[in-house]
Amino acid sequence: MVVTTVDRDGRLADQTPVTHVGWSPGDTVALHTRAGPVIVARTPPARADTRTVITKRGHLRLPLHIRRICELVTGDRVVIVAHREPGELIIMPASIVADFVTTHRGEDP
Repeated sequence: MVVTTVDRDGRLADQTPVTHVGWSPGDTVALHTRAGPVIVARTPPARADTRTVITKRGHLRLPLHIRRICELVTGDRVVIVAHREPGELIIMPASIVADFVTTHRGEDP
């Protein structure tokens, strides 16, 4: 699990999760989301919203429409959980994780 930022083009700064699940530059991955987490898998789920290619430098890029669904803007932090098997990443805006912790601790934001 890592926390990283999203740049203006939607690239995730930390490449560790991509290499952890065995993806390489040029690999096509499928993305699926609703408001909240993004599921990224090399083997496309039945309901893939879109596809993207791992960049030449090994970065995962979240397309603009995915960033809009998740309300992500340049500089936002995301939490990425990498699952080697079945080879997928779960990406959550850090604000969702913070809200979850606040709710479960019973604190006001």
